[in-house]
Amino acid sequence: MGIPTLPDVLTDNLAQDREFLMALFYILMNVHLVEGVLTCPATRREFPVTNEIPNMILEDDECERVRY
Repeated sequence: MGIPTLPDVLTDNLAQDREFLMALFYILMNVHLVEGVLTCPATRREFPVTNEIPNMILEDDECERVRY
């Protein structure tokens, strides 16, 4: 999310930390991406977001490489 203070991994200690969980809840429920990019952690493919709408449509040549 581009927030450097967020940990990469949710540890057991953080999962029990009420203050951390409340801050995470706030971020997840109240922060809205209006313009920017969503990045797939597995493929690193970037999806543009415009006016809060992500464009996740793949090009024809990308569809052939997708495995379900």
